[in-house]
Amino acid sequence: MTIIVGFTKNNKVYIGGDKLASDSYFKEEIKSSKVFKNKHLLIGFTTSFRFGDILEYSFEPPSDRKSYMSDKHYIVDSLIPAIRKTLEHNKYCDSDSTSESGTALIGYNGNLYKLQDDWSIIQNSTNIMAIGSGAEYALGALEVLHKTEKSPKKILSKVIKITSKYSPSVSKANTVLSL
Repeated sequence: MTIIVGFTKNNKVYIGGDKLASDSYFKEEIKSSKVFKNKHLLIGFTTSFRFGDILEYSFEPPSDRKSYMSDKHYIVDSLIPAIRKTLEHNKYCDSDSTSESGTALIGYNGNLYKLQDDWSIIQNSTNIMAIGSGAEYALGALEVLHKTEKSPKKILSKVIKITSKYSPSVSKANTVLSL
C-alpha cells in the first residue's frame, strides 16, 4: 500500500513516492525508495518490493530504439517485453499470457506512462498520474498544486504529505526524483 505520483513539466518528468511498507495490520517506514532511475528511465513502483527490486537492480533497459519508433512504440515493443523477460527470469512472474506484472509509473523521454498489472501502458491527456492506495487523494491534491509556480519536487512532496493525512497506508516521508 503506497502512493506513487508524477507529472511532467517543461519536457521533464517528476515522480515521487512515499516510504511506507504496510498491509491491513502493520506498517513500517522503510529506508529504501520506491522511486529510482535506471539509465534513461525514471520508475516509481507499487505492488511488491520484489517487483521494484528487480526493476532497479536486475533490469537492463533496452537501448535498441529504432529511428522509426515513437516513444510509445518503443515502450510497447521493446521496453515491456524486456521487463517481462527480466521478471520471468527472476521468478517474479510466469511466461503464460495470464501472468501479471506490478504497477508502475515510468518516465521516459519527457513523458509519463503507467504500466498496469496486465502489461498495458497508459499515457493520459493530463500528464498527471497517481497509483497505489492513496491515488485518489493524491490526484485531487496534484490537480490543484501542479499548476502553481512552486518547484515540481516541492509540489510532489506536498502532495504525498497531504495524501498521508487522509490515507492510513501512506507515509509523509518521501522521495521525489526527476528525469
